[in-house]
Amino acid sequence: MIEDGRQHLRLRAPLAITAPVHLLQGMNDAEVPWQTATRLADCLQSDDVVLHFDKTATHRFSEPAQLRLLETVLVTLLNQLDPK
Repeated sequence: MIEDGRQHLRLRAPLAITAPVHLLQGMNDAEVPWQTATRLADCLQSDDVVLHFDKTATHRFSEPAQLRLLETVLVTLLNQLDPK
């Protein structure tokens, strides 16, 4: 399983994603270090990449303020798809 997993690592080369991307990352996340979000942003080919860091957020990103941020980001992205 470990050997197979090494064949599927994605943050070692550019990722052919050119769509707008917003990354929401908790800096208090014990499962995924916040530095992974910056590495991912560097690999994306899109120029429209926004990082949202929350210093207190954990992996769940489930506090009311964090959920409001998630909603805001989703509305922003949806408006980019269908501007009014």
